[in-house]
Amino acid sequence: EATIELDIGTVQIIGLDFMRPSARRTDHINEILHRKCPPNPDSCLRIVMLHDPGAFRELPDQKNLVFSGHTHGGQFGFLSLGINLTLIQLAGIPDQGLFEKASNLLYVHRAHGCR
Repeated sequence: EATIELDIGTVQIIGLDFMRPSARRTDHINEILHRKCPPNPDSCLRIVMLHDPGAFRELPDQKNLVFSGHTHGGQFGFLSLGINLTLIQLAGIPDQGLFEKASNLLYVHRAHGCR
């Protein structure tokens, strides 16, 4: 976690590691974010590094800018055939690109790795 004071106000950078989906994960995410920045959406700008984009739906509506990966480049899908479809996408999980939920924005990078 890092907090930076800029002319635009307070900017927080918070990292959230992988946790299996459960009510405990939702409670854990909310507890961390509310402890670091009160639930007033105008009180700070927050950048969240989220390991698992599937947890994006559990973030509170607080104007979070979220970056994620974990999708392993869509290796389980049809991208190599030119078809923009992955198994992760079929499961309803954000797999690549830009997503929006209320005032939160998520960008998922496919994370191709090194070549």
